[in-house]
This record gives sequence, C-alpha cells and structure tokens, in this order.
Amino acid sequence: MSNSSTIADHCSVFGLSDSKDNDWNEECDHTHTDKCEDCCLLDHTLAEIEVILKDNDEMTEDIRLRHLTLFNQQRNLLYEWKKTSTKTFCHVFNNCLQNSTTVISILEDVLKRIKFDHPEVETAYIIRDNAGCYHDSETLLAVKALFDSTGIFIRRIDFSEPQAGVNALHIG
Repeated sequence: MSNSSTIADHCSVFGLSDSKDNDWNEECDHTHTDKCEDCCLLDHTLAEIEVILKDNDEMTEDIRLRHLTLFNQQRNLLYEWKKTSTKTFCHVFNNCLQNSTTVISILEDVLKRIKFDHPEVETAYIIRDNAGCYHDSETLLAVKALFDSTGIFIRRIDFSEPQAGVNALHIG
C-alpha cells in the first residue's frame, strides 16, 4: 500500500476515493498501469472457476444457474472484502481512558457510519488488538445494545493475543 502505487489495488488514494462523494474523492497524480501478481492470480483463479461452472455438463441447467449465482455473489463479496484493506476510520481524542466505554463508543460510531453509507450491511466481524491489555466483559455485553442502536449485528469478536501481535487473521 502506498499513496502513489501504480497498481490500482495497492494505491491508497485510489482505494479510499469514493466516486459518489466529492468530499471523499481524490484524483491520483499517477497512472495505474502495473499489475500485482497475487491480485492477477486471484482474478485468474476466479475466472477459471467460473468457466468450470459454466462448462460442466454433469449439472442440470437449474443447478448450474444456482451455482453460478452463488459464485457471483461470493466473488462480489470477496472483492468488497478486498477493498476493506484500505478503508479506515480514525478517532482522535484529546484525552480519554482506554477502556470498554471508549471502545463501545467508537464501535457504535463506526457501525452507524457504515450503516449510513451502506444500509445493506447487516453483519460485522470485529477484531480487537487488546491494546492496553484490559480484559472486561462490558464490550461483549454491549453487542445487543450496539445492534439496537446501529442495526448491524456483531456476529463475532476476535481478540488478539496481548502484546504478541497475533490475531484471527494471522492464524492459518
């Protein structure tokens, strides 16, 4: 990721720009002419899967259409997920305690903003880094209240290992 990557998927200016909102749209001062081998591999793999589904003679047309519909939905979700690597919310405080009340307030604000910008979002998966190593149940107990105030259901909260930099995304 950089502000001036010639690879569109790796350009933070391009990735953070919203073509629907002039306040959040910025033109790049460079062109996106290069390709990322890993990103191309993903595109190629998805294209191969689509061809296999379309050309499979062992399925009825009804089953093929169902599989293609599911595949297209999942591919779209994958590309939407890929975009999230460049989406960031920043909360700046002059002074605050690093505790559950702060975490819950930030979560509520972020979820409300997401719901406002994308009303179709119904579910969230949260990853916490346990900064400050505080452990309390208030954040977990707030899940129902957060759903009531935002309309987004928190399906899962993953906690990183304190001070170790390990989280659910790193476990493979």
